[in-house]
Amino acid sequence: MFFQRRLTDMAALGILRDRLLHAQQLNFAMQKVLRQWSDLDSTPNRADMFDQARMDWFAELNRGLTDKLDDSQFHARMRHTTQQLHALAVEIVDLIAAHDVEVDVSVLRNLLDAAMGVESGPVECERMLGQLKPDEHSAPAPLMA
Repeated sequence: MFFQRRLTDMAALGILRDRLLHAQQLNFAMQKVLRQWSDLDSTPNRADMFDQARMDWFAELNRGLTDKLDDSQFHARMRHTTQQLHALAVEIVDLIAAHDVEVDVSVLRNLLDAAMGVESGPVECERMLGQLKPDEHSAPAPLMA
């Protein structure tokens, strides 16, 4: 919204209100789940970094920040972006389930289930995580002495 200069566009905010509120609730719930997962999972994290530029959806997200969009294109972009957030949240919940950790994802699952009231049909997005194979991660740069 910032790059499109629509932070004070009351008409757009009104049209997108439910979608944006849902995204905010999803964000708060996800942050809580991620904190709980971090507290409960003793599996050490690998010293890797994902090369975000090699993740097609992330590269496109960044590339499109300065696109000049009319109202219709802007609303479509916001719908697609919030659908991506939903898809990413589903993948994270699935990833948590694959680990043997008792993380309470019930609030998050309820929000994901309720998303159908916000979305106009099923969420159709490419896989968000896992586009890169583990050997495609970029190793962190060595620290300078």
